[in-house]
Amino acid sequence: MKLLGMITLLAENSVCHQKLLLEAKRKLGEILSAFEFLDHGAMDLVLKHLEGVRNPFPSSMHNFYVLIETTGSSESYDR
Repeated sequence: MKLLGMITLLAENSVCHQKLLLEAKRKLGEILSAFEFLDHGAMDLVLKHLEGVRNPFPSSMHNFYVLIETTGSSESYDR
């Protein structure tokens, strides 16, 4: 069985996403399968041109977003 986890976070600035990537690599190790960084402009394009996609933080647009995805096969290990 393959387990998938995903979280979208807000980053204060472009330096924060670099620190977050290092921490995600350190803590998640081999189950880290994707780390995506989007700025305001990229998120705006996604929301305008991809059908069915919604803003994960609907109250407003933010400067930077980070999406982290994990994939594993052991529920007890991958938590």
